[in-house]
Amino acid sequence: MVSDSNCNLIIYAYQPEAVESSGGMRLIRKSDINIGAHVNSFFRTGIRIHDGSILGTTTASSLLHPSEKRHVTWMASLDGALGSFLPLAEKRYRRLFMLHNKLVTAVPHVAGLNPKKFRTAKMPGRWLMNPNRNILDYQLLTN
Repeated sequence: MVSDSNCNLIIYAYQPEAVESSGGMRLIRKSDINIGAHVNSFFRTGIRIHDGSILGTTTASSLLHPSEKRHVTWMASLDGALGSFLPLAEKRYRRLFMLHNKLVTAVPHVAGLNPKKFRTAKMPGRWLMNPNRNILDYQLLTN
């Protein structure tokens, strides 16, 4: 995860089996979003997962495989804002993505501003690649 001077956040992934990565020598761009603030620091923390059992004798984190344990990436901006990025399972992401698209078209927006256009990464000049919009806007989903 990197930030730039245009208030964009870009997430890269290591995929050595992908053709574009040249055998793992290059990172693959997975998603990008415009935050609207200059981000100056990131840090990652683990998440406690509760299974909701009545007795409380077992925890979900002990039942999960180590590769399934989750984390959250926190960010801090120069204007004092805090934000977070949380990975989602594919099934949950698809459901929320459909809801996100429906809200963009159905809900009236403040001053007629389109939230999808605002969150699209902005670059000076021409961009030689299409934007990857794989990040859901939590603020839109909760309103």
